[in-house]
Parts: sequence; structure tokens; C-alpha cells
Amino acid sequence: MKLITRIKNMTKKKKIAAIIGAVLVVSIAGAGVYKSLAKPSADETYLTDTVFVEKQDLSQTLTISGQVESLSKEAVTSQVADAKVLKLNVKVGDRVKAGDVIAVLDDTSVKQQLENADRSLNNSEIKSQMSIASAQRSYNALSDDTKVADERAQASINEAAGDLDTATAEYNEALSDYEWAKAHYAQAKSEYDAEVAKDGIADLINKRTALRKPYQEAGEKDADFAARYQAYTAEKDRLDYQLFDVDARKAILDNAEKLRDEKKATFTTKEAALKSAQSAYTKANESKYDLDTSNGNSLLDRADSIKSAKLDAEDAAITGQQDVDKIENLLEQCTVTAPIDGIVTSVGVKTGEIYKGTEIAVIQDDSGFTIAANVDQYDIGKILSGMPTVIRTDATGDKEMSGEIIFVSPTPVGSDSQTASSAAASTSVEYRVESTLKDPDPLLRIGMTAKIMITLNEAKDALVVPDNCIQSDEDGESYVEVKDGEDSRIVYVTEGIKNDYYTQIISDEIEEGMEIVVPAIDDMGDMDGYGMFY
Repeated sequence: MKLITRIKNMTKKKKIAAIIGAVLVVSIAGAGVYKSLAKPSADETYLTDTVFVEKQDLSQTLTISGQVESLSKEAVTSQVADAKVLKLNVKVGDRVKAGDVIAVLDDTSVKQQLENADRSLNNSEIKSQMSIASAQRSYNALSDDTKVADERAQASINEAAGDLDTATAEYNEALSDYEWAKAHYAQAKSEYDAEVAKDGIADLINKRTALRKPYQEAGEKDADFAARYQAYTAEKDRLDYQLFDVDARKAILDNAEKLRDEKKATFTTKEAALKSAQSAYTKANESKYDLDTSNGNSLLDRADSIKSAKLDAEDAAITGQQDVDKIENLLEQCTVTAPIDGIVTSVGVKTGEIYKGTEIAVIQDDSGFTIAANVDQYDIGKILSGMPTVIRTDATGDKEMSGEIIFVSPTPVGSDSQTASSAAASTSVEYRVESTLKDPDPLLRIGMTAKIMITLNEAKDALVVPDNCIQSDEDGESYVEVKDGEDSRIVYVTEGIKNDYYTQIISDEIEEGMEIVVPAIDDMGDMDGYGMFY
């Protein structure tokens, strides 16, 4: 079982050698059962095959089938639809130059469309100018109204400012008078209090306050009344005389108090008037600010309306002009011309029929060729742009033409319509590649089959040995067995480029001319005992 597993992991040539060896072993056994592959005894000798390390140029290639294609291919069509084909100037096989007239379509309907589009564009421009003028008039009217309102608001502010100045002056005057009256009252009261505070004055005041006027009942005759009244008068006069300075100070105090109260009332009135003037001035300014803000925003809105009208006009002009340009382009396409130099390979219309937008003709540039091929998904990863190619065709026999890969498709052929499920179910996924053809043979024609040999990799002066000389250890590391006199030694190598027979080996220990042991079949696996078949 171990040998079978070992064979599965071998290269193709190693597998063949192993299988042949196994068949030989079975044949020798005669009965179909291999019982033992014992190692040789001391007196037995094996003949060992060897090869020499060679130095040669090695390349790895891939050959695929392809097809000759033109350098470019143009399908000639027109955007004009439902127009009669008036003229058809080419047939298959004709050679044309870029700009040559291929066909002429009826342009009657297109000309009518162009006339309508020109009229619509002109009307759109007139409407746009009217909208802009209307927006400008609205802005100008609001601007004039704003100026008048601003002047009125400023007049109100100026009037309120004058009133405020007057109220401020009157307030300051009233405040000054009031402060003076308070000071005058305070001085009079101080002088009065000082006079009252003198010795005995308080008693005199109390006596005069307690002094009572003699009264007489009506109709009553009192012989003492006159005497009492005289005594009262005398006592009062004496007290008034003694309190003269006090009374004088009191009169001054009373007048000062009255004056203070009058000035206070005037000050209170002027203070209220000042606050009212301040409030009126503040409101006038706030009113003007609100008016300016409102009018400013309104003016901005009107200005935006002008800009919007201009932008609408610009958009309408662009749209209208685009319509005109589009129809003018259609008019030009009524005369169908060749886009490139080349040969006509198909014609899809006839004179007199109604054109429905299909291909009028196909023109291919056959001044040079490319080779296109589809590559299997297992090989596409090996191919890169720039890789050299050699091309052969049946028409040119053994002649080899050089080229290089110029395109490797990133998506499979038909991937635009292929779903993930259909791709998974497909048995083959292929990718398109293209190669140049640097020296095309005159016998080549579009559509011919071709063989493309792509050089995937190459190495100059590579050290090579036959593929079956390379062995692997249990870790999968590659090595060769180098003959060293009567003995041999293992040298680990890195495998490089391979072709159908040789493999490049890379190691600092390997040199040209070294003798390498070709492993026998029993060296390729553990064949001890009965382990080969069960």
C-alpha cells in the first residue's frame, strides 16, 4: 500500500517508471503476488544507472489553438431610426478609407426635428429673459421701498434721540436742583437742631406748647377773662421773644423742606420722562434693526430670484442647445461614413428598405493581425502580458511567426451573461488571450486557425537533469543522489523550470558534469514485506 501511495505523489515519468517496475516484479513473481523485496546480501551487487548534470537553455511552453483576427473591427451603425436607405455604396469585400460614404439615409424627418428644436430654443431664450427682467423689477421695487422705510426709521431714531437729549438735560437739571434742595434742607435742619439743643430752649418750647389760650363760653360773662387773656398774651410774647431764633430757624427749615419736596417731585417727573425717552430711543433703534433685517433678507431673496432665473435660463439654453446638437448630429448621421480604413466584411441593409438601427456594415482593419485564443482555467494563471509567442497556421505550414501576449482577460468568456450557478455547473471555463503578430505572412486571412506556443518561462545555461532523477524526502524536500566514487551522497536542491523531460535544479553544491544516480524502482518507496498489494 505504501508503494501505491508513493506512486500517486510522483511526476508523470516517475509514475510510468514505477508502474513498469511494479509490472516487472509481478511478472517475475509469476503467480501475481509479490512476497518479498529483500535488500541484497553482502555478496550481491546491483547495477546502478547514472546520468550527468548538463547545462542547457531550458524553456517552459504552453501551446493553444486560436484564430487570426484583424487589428480592429468596427460595426457601422447610425442613431437615425425608421429612415429609408436612399443609397448603399459598398458590398462585402470592398476596401474603404476612413470618411468614405457607406450609405445615405432619408433626412426629411430629421430636418423637421431640427427646425422644431431651433424654434423651441429661441422661445426658451425669450421666456428666460422675461423671467430675469421680472425678477430684476421686483428687486428694484423692493430696494426703493427699503430706502424709504429706512429713511423713516432713521428719522424716528433722530427724533427719539433729540427727545432723549432734552429729557437727559432736564433730568440732570432736576437732579441738581433736588440735590441742592436736599443739602439746603439738611443744613437748615442742622441749624434748627443746634438752636433747639441750647440750654433751656427745650423747656421754653415745652412751656409755650403747654400754654393754653383762655376761652369764654358764648354769652358768658366772665369778669376775669380779660385779665387771663392779658396774662396769656404777656406770657406768650415773652416766650416768643425768647424763642425768636428758634422760630426763625424753624421757618427756614419749613421753607427748605417745602422746596426739597417740590424739587423731588420735579426730579421724579423728569426721571420718568428720561426713562420714557430712553425706551422710545431703544424701540426706535430696535424697530430700524428689525426693519433692516427683514428688508435685507427680502432683498437677498429677490437677488436669489434673479440668480435663479439666470441659472434657469442657462440650464434651459444648455438643454435646448443639446437638443439642437443632438438632432444636428443625427442629421450628420444620415450620411453614414467609414470610421476606419479596412475591408468590408458584412453588409446588413439594402437600398430602399427602412433602417431600424441595426448594423449597416462591418469594417475590419486587416493591415495587420492579432491572434486570439481561449485558455482553460487551469492554464490561464500561468500567462502574463509580454510573454513571447510563436504562431503557426495551416495556411503557412511550418513557418513560425513571432509575437507577444498583449491581453489576458480578467473574466471568463461569456461572463457577462453567466451566473455563478451556471459557471459552477460548467465543465469548462475559458479566458480570452491575445497575441501580436510581428511578421505576418501575406497568406494570412481573417478567421484562419492558428497554433500559439507561449513561452511561460525560460532559463539560460540552466543545470538540468532528467525529471526522474529528482527524489523527495518524508518532508517533501527535493534532492538528488550525487555519485561520489564508489559511494553517493544526498544533495538537496530547488526545482526550477521543467519541460517534458528535463528539470532545472538549483543548489550551490551542484555543478555541470556531476554524476547523478537514477533511482531504481525499489528506491522510490518502501517495498519490504508484502506491502505492495493486498
